[in-house]
Amino acid sequence: MRAAAVATSQGVPVVTHDGDFDAVDGVADVAIIRI
Repeated sequence: MRAAAVATSQGVPVVTHDGDFDAVDGVADVAIIRI
């Protein structure tokens, strides 16, 4: 499975399990983590 961890500009990670990215407060750095 893949979990997508999205690090926002506020430093809050948003994790989605479907590989979809939640857009939170502008441009975020995206790290794809394989579990």
